[in-house]
Amino acid sequence: MSFLQQLNKDKKLMSDKKIKVLVLISEHPSPPNSGTRVKNYHLWKHFKDSTQIEIKVLYPSSQTKNINFSNSEEFFYPYDSFNIFRKIWRYLKYSHHQYRYSTLLMNKVLDEVEQWKPDILHAEELKMAQYLMGFK
Repeated sequence: MSFLQQLNKDKKLMSDKKIKVLVLISEHPSPPNSGTRVKNYHLWKHFKDSTQIEIKVLYPSSQTKNINFSNSEEFFYPYDSFNIFRKIWRYLKYSHHQYRYSTLLMNKVLDEVEQWKPDILHAEELKMAQYLMGFK
């Protein structure tokens, strides 16, 4: 089978299958009032309208409820709460991108990767890269 024949066969297989995307964003994009929020609001809303893509959005937050902006499955996970001394220690030890952390979000990422098996794991911004540690 030639390369072009194989490529066409792969395209047909992919057209029958939805691409699963697990999105990790640092803050909820609604209202879209900053550069990152505007980009995420329109990007994921546009992709969600596609019939070929299935999206789950996970984000850390201090909010108490989910706000669905794209009709995708969307979940928030609160940041870990530490006493003042531990907060100061974490702030001094880690960069400002890492010092806030959600253990619940990390566990959810691990569960989603194991059970849902996304094709693409998208971590928005450097802050979210800490949740991908251990993945290749």
